[in-house]
Amino acid sequence: MASDGDGGRRVTWITDVLPDVLAGHIEAPMSAAVPIMTATPGRVS
Repeated sequence: MASDGDGGRRVTWITDVLPDVLAGHIEAPMSAAVPIMTATPGRVS
């Protein structure tokens, strides 16, 4: 996590799934996590 320069935070989240055929099974839970992380700023430092 890094400062975005405007007092906020920027998260780089990379998920590499092998074999590629499993990526479809991981996409929904990973997408569901984004709003949760966005709704809880300041809880992680």
